[in-house]
Amino acid sequence: MVCKLYNNMNTVEYTDTKFPDNTKSKYDLISKRLLLNGKPTKAQAISYKGQFMGAFGLGYTVVAHEDLYNTAERIAKKFNCVAQSTQSTKKQRWWHKADFGNAELSETGGQMIATFLDESNGVDVTGEGDWVKAGFTIKGSIDGSSATKIFPATERKFCFNRMYHLASVGEVHNETIRTLNAEIQNDEADLNLMKIRWNHSKNFKIEDFANSIEGALNGGKKLLEKYQTFKNAKVTQTMADDIHESLGKRFSKELDWLEIDKDEVKLSAVDKWKAFNDITRRLTHDDISKSMAGILNRYKQVDRIFTEVPLVTTQ
Repeated sequence: MVCKLYNNMNTVEYTDTKFPDNTKSKYDLISKRLLLNGKPTKAQAISYKGQFMGAFGLGYTVVAHEDLYNTAERIAKKFNCVAQSTQSTKKQRWWHKADFGNAELSETGGQMIATFLDESNGVDVTGEGDWVKAGFTIKGSIDGSSATKIFPATERKFCFNRMYHLASVGEVHNETIRTLNAEIQNDEADLNLMKIRWNHSKNFKIEDFANSIEGALNGGKKLLEKYQTFKNAKVTQTMADDIHESLGKRFSKELDWLEIDKDEVKLSAVDKWKAFNDITRRLTHDDISKSMAGILNRYKQVDRIFTEVPLVTTQ
């Protein structure tokens, strides 16, 4: 069977012959070589569970969500971390529950996130029984929208408010991941906070996950220490202005300690912990974005505003 598209007298087509590098039939992840006027091109078309993901070069490597999740779950067990169930009461439009584990998929299934928490340990961040646990989140994509990422995550157990710590981005190439750049090794604190990403290339090695997950998990635990200082700090006007600008007027108007009058932001006295929880509650449970990218970008801004994680990069 040959499918054809006609464009300005040129014929773009693909056959049922699967491009083997990215085809995982057991997951219904299919890659097919594209032809132009009957001749093979250097491009492939990828679909997942019947949804078109996009056309990519032949060097583009897809890591199946299922493989990414299963690998992360095996490594997580070594660190006493458990995959967290998605909330059945969620109302967000940007996600649906995966059929292979405790993971969330974007509308088309092209993106996935899954969070693993250390269930054996936690921190009472206020001293009043308000327990928060640390862990890590993996993010994968098969639609070319982003690299594979691992980053710290925390969750407040009382109300299941979840926080993805996305502010600092460690741009780390595969060779650097395996050898660990000497400059990074000299600063253990930076190493523990580092987030790692892989681009979709043939150099991607899923086995490199262990070091990255351990670093993200340690980073999450260090961030719990910052949470304990929130109860002694107040939100500043600068932070309030940043929240309004970065998260949007509609989002900010739902926060009872902010009054928005045109572009003027009036701040009522509020401690940092209440403000942080009010925001993460909305991000976790409310329908405020129609895309996974939109919600994660807001998490990134909150992480930057509240925790001021230092940027970590390598060459």
